[in-house]
Amino acid sequence: MSNKGGSYLSAQPGFLNSSASRRPLVQPTWYQRFWSEEIMHPAKFWGNMSVAWSVSFFALGVLFVRKAGWFLAPSF
Repeated sequence: MSNKGGSYLSAQPGFLNSSASRRPLVQPTWYQRFWSEEIMHPAKFWGNMSVAWSVSFFALGVLFVRKAGWFLAPSF
């Protein structure tokens, strides 16, 4: 009775020694490096959040003035 597909008892490379099954590390892409080093880095995070908050607040102000500007300056 031969089992060519292997069974759960057949030893695979790296079963007892984990260093044999170690794969090489995947290099991060330029975007992943930029995101982790420039956006999410602890020294730069709160400055980036301040810029994001300011830009979003400005955009919401522009949107409000465009949609409800008549309410701010009614014509008599």
